[in-house]
Amino acid sequence: MRGSSFLLLLLASWCRALEVEILSGDDPTSIVGGTTAGTHPYFVLGLDDTICGGSLIHDDVVLTAAHCDTAWTANAYIDPPGLWQGEIIPVALAQPHPWYATDQTHDIMLVQLQTIPKTGAVIPMNKDPSLPKLSTTVLALGFGHINNHGESPTQLQELKMPVT
Repeated sequence: MRGSSFLLLLLASWCRALEVEILSGDDPTSIVGGTTAGTHPYFVLGLDDTICGGSLIHDDVVLTAAHCDTAWTANAYIDPPGLWQGEIIPVALAQPHPWYATDQTHDIMLVQLQTIPKTGAVIPMNKDPSLPKLSTTVLALGFGHINNHGESPTQLQELKMPVT
């Protein structure tokens, strides 16, 4: 099994591609809304002390946010239609960006899974720093608030939104 040095190498090579801030809703720091999502075999859910999503970017590596560290202490759920659903794979290692700070700069983390998911669906990483362009529509996935009253869904949600 690969160790933390492999994860740090992956993390360092992809940090520049992830400097895009996607925001919507009344609170400019959160994504609110969405509809029940279809299948997304590259979407991975961490669901321990908190709930956080991530993307399968390599056979057994998930890209997520470093502030989600307590979501990735035990298991990952692959392509979950709902909470506590999907293929369950134990987490081998969670490695936040070495410069991650509590003010959420460098808020990126790699999670290595103990086995390769059966779906085998890996989302390719964007290697072009000029993309996505402002106002391009992207797809956000997650279990966040579905309205500004703080209601959270039990089914995976998707929301098409512009890059701002």
